Amino acid sequence: MAEVDPDWVNSLEYRYLVAPSLKVCASLAASRNEPWLATDLACMLALYHVISRLLATYSDEWGNLGEASAAHALEKIPDAALAMVMKEAEFAPEVVAECMDAVHRAYAMLREQTVIPDEEPMLNAAWRAMTASDEVSAEALIGAVAGNVVQAIDEWEQHRTQQ
Repeated sequence: MAEVDPDWVNSLEYRYLVAPSLKVCASLAASRNEPWLATDLACMLALYHVISRLLATYSDEWGNLGEASAAHALEKIPDAALAMVMKEAEFAPEVVAECMDAVHRAYAMLREQTVIPDEEPMLNAAWRAMTASDEVSAEALIGAVAGNVVQAIDEWEQHRTQQ
């Protein structure tokens, strides 16, 4: 299970990769009448996706500038964010491990079935907005991507259950 370790990432990485993604996905879960982000699988998948794609952009654009955290630390960020959300919701450690496995399996399946896209141009735009200190635009773009992911998952699930 991934745990939140302050040595894994620097504050800039947390501010750009994790914080806006958590804020947007928690708000999205709340709009779906879900009291906890951790109990809305579609929103947790959106969180995992958004952070993973932002991380890829960060690594591509800033990873070679010498101030990025170590690669092994960066690759833990999506899982650490999920673990943090589940810990906040007071999930037992064994439940966190099971849920993490479920998110990984669901994410792989949804990517394989192209429900969740490989590329996210809006997240590239969100990254540019963040680096230009335009947090409002960045959050709006992250929210659009997260909303699209959740909608795609809901539609896929609805279609799957009707078959």
